[in-house]
Amino acid sequence: MRYLVFGLSLIVFSAWAIARVIADINFDQGCGGYLKRAADANIIPVAISQLSIAVKYAEDHELTNGYTSVFYRTPDEDLNFWFFNLDSALINLKQVNPNASERGR
Repeated sequence: MRYLVFGLSLIVFSAWAIARVIADINFDQGCGGYLKRAADANIIPVAISQLSIAVKYAEDHELTNGYTSVFYRTPDEDLNFWFFNLDSALINLKQVNPNASERGR
């Protein structure tokens, strides 16, 4: 009986771990990678296009509010704050003149 419980626990834990790895890869491919590319962009139109993809992913996957934790809530896990910052950054980028100089003249 002990081995059966251990075996079932091992199977459940392995399935959970595999699901988490897959979810992490999907997030990196659908959102995280585009956030990195937006941050690394040298011109505004590229930053806008990459950030738009990340914001759309967050909206499509309902990552706009709630928390990332299961048992407790801390400010660094607040999805609403994270999404609001991303969406605000996208709005601000769209308002910048693409021909604006990096140095104020």
